[in-house]
Formats: sequence, C-alpha cells, structure tokens
Amino acid sequence: MARAESETRMKWLKRILVTLLAIVGISAMALFLAGLRDGAHTMTVHVEVNKPRAAVWAHFHDPEKLKGWVNWLAEVKSLTPGNEGVGAREVWIMIDRNNNNERMEISNEITAIEPGRRVAFRLWVPKEFDGTATYEFEEAGANRTIVTGKSSYRFVNGFVQFMAPVVLRFAEKKMAADMEQFKVNVEKE
Repeated sequence: MARAESETRMKWLKRILVTLLAIVGISAMALFLAGLRDGAHTMTVHVEVNKPRAAVWAHFHDPEKLKGWVNWLAEVKSLTPGNEGVGAREVWIMIDRNNNNERMEISNEITAIEPGRRVAFRLWVPKEFDGTATYEFEEAGANRTIVTGKSSYRFVNGFVQFMAPVVLRFAEKKMAADMEQFKVNVEKE
C-alpha cells in the first residue's frame, strides 16, 4: 500500500513539474515573439499643449526647464557649448528610481533639427543601450501644439533585449508621464 501511495505522489509531482515547465516555456515563447513584432522596440507619445508652437519649443529645448519635467533628470551637461544644431552633444545625468537611485549618464547627439518643428537625436549608454528619438511639434490652431515623441532602442545585454517588450512598456509609461508634466509646465507660463 505504501509503495502505491508513493508512486501516486510521484506521478502528481511529475505532472505538476511538467505543468510549471510548460507555463514558463509558453511565457518565454510569448515574450520572445512579442519582441519580434513590428514596433516592439519603439515608444510613441502624443501630448496636446495649449500654447503656440514657439513657446512649446522654447520650453522643450531649454536644459534648465528639462529638469522640471523629465522625471529623474538631475543635470544636463553640454559637451558642445554654443552648438544647438546638428552634432550638439549633451549628457543627461539621471537618478534611476527603479534601480536603487543609481546614477545613469545618458549621452545624446542631435542628428537633425528644424527649430520649432522637429528635433531628432541619438541616445546611448555604453554597454547598456543605443537608441534614437524624434520629437515633432505641429501647430493645431493659434494656441495649440501637438507634440509627438517617438523613440526606438536596442539593448546590449541579451536578457534585457529579450525583456524589451516589458522594459519598454514601463519606459513608455514614464515617457508619457514626463510629457504630461511638460504640458503642465508649459501651460503654467
């Protein structure tokens, strides 16, 4: 009798183990497939600001004002003082609240600019990620501007790259919250 009970327990343990492995395997496959879909490494946000485009651009482009709406941004260091056009480089010093307040230095370089209308730049953290971002400013009436931000990233760490669909959804929420704060700040002035 004891032997039969022991065999029954082992069968149930095996079934449970196989079921758990299947769940983990299916979840990993779903995450892998999510990372392959178009746009999996891209974030897009839109915000409508009740101010003219010139006022919106000025607020977006001012390093001191950036710290008022980019959450975690502690400092902006210009590496090319006086250059605000293509080739201008900055380092954003971020305090990453999701990573034990770790200091992160994000380098960026303007790759295209149409003042008041559009700015594109490359962003990178060595051994972490490389990406691009574009912000467009569209007039939507006399005192309304639609700001659209789109960014795309590739991660160096294989595990983080695998987890990109999850990581970027959190980053997109932060980006949307930052743009909402941007709207509030611009409309206050």
